[in-house]
Amino acid sequence: MRESEQRYRQMFEKNRSIKLLIDRHSGRILNANPAACDFYGFPLQEFKTKRIMDINILPEDRVKEEMGSALSESRSYFVFRHRLASGGFEMWRSIPVL
Repeated sequence: MRESEQRYRQMFEKNRSIKLLIDRHSGRILNANPAACDFYGFPLQEFKTKRIMDINILPEDRVKEEMGSALSESRSYFVFRHRLASGGFEMWRSIPVL
């Protein structure tokens, strides 16, 4: 188990790619790696208080609809346009968790 946890940390926390872990049912942001915090401009603790709907520019019902489509199609990602802390916008692929 410890080896698996170390591998996770290497792949997630130390990865330079932007990574968000999102609960696919609630949309809650469970974790964000340092690259995501830098990119979006949110400190980790603030990120963990958000849901994907909070940074998505679509209305919440549309976000939930897309999340439902991803579940029914067995997709492991969502593609959304996200709001940055600075107020800017970026296209981003969100990877959910079970």
